[in-house]
Amino acid sequence: MNKMKILLVATILCIAEFTKAAEFLVTDYGAVADGTTDCSPAIAAAIEAAGAAGGGTVVLPAADKPYVITDTIHLRTDNLHFTAGGATVYLKDGSSIGRTTADNMLHIVWIHGTPERPVENVRLDGLSIDANYWGQTGNVASWQGSRAVAGITRGIKIHHARHIKIDNVAIRRPFVGMTFGLGSHYCHASNITVTEFHHDAFGVTPGYVTAGATHITYERCTAADSM
Repeated sequence: MNKMKILLVATILCIAEFTKAAEFLVTDYGAVADGTTDCSPAIAAAIEAAGAAGGGTVVLPAADKPYVITDTIHLRTDNLHFTAGGATVYLKDGSSIGRTTADNMLHIVWIHGTPERPVENVRLDGLSIDANYWGQTGNVASWQGSRAVAGITRGIKIHHARHIKIDNVAIRRPFVGMTFGLGSHYCHASNITVTEFHHDAFGVTPGYVTAGATHITYERCTAADSM
């Protein structure tokens, strides 16, 4: 009996240690929420570490000031949870200038795999996004003109991905708020708010398009204050 108790305790301790090891704070990789520091490399490093571990939770600790970014946050690891607890990421002025083609366009968060290997089981929650699109374009008014300067910056883009869950995210000042694109299947978005958007708030590439999205649901999502 004593041996069984010892084994049980050891097992519980191992599980607790695994859970702890599977959490990756971006601040441990150099991110500073001061509204100035470029946190893109640190966020990418935390995500890469989670990928190397076979998945886990990447955490942006809540802060009074935003985590400034200059590049896309790529989520392309299976079994990944990206959570923020209300923290804000802010795209620095000019970061997306010239990024106007499909292969180099900047999106704030891009959840994606490939047609041959879609990413699966990714969760994103609690994040506030300031895409700062007008800080990229110099306040170009027309969508055609702004697109030629800074591309189509989305708050969130999902592409070649399955079983994706996005909840409680606020997106401000994007060109497009959020899109489930090609190869997106069995995905759910809830409690998403998009405000001050340039072109569209929410989108889905329809299933009748070759490799289009299917089984997509939006629940309790709000669009307001189109610019």
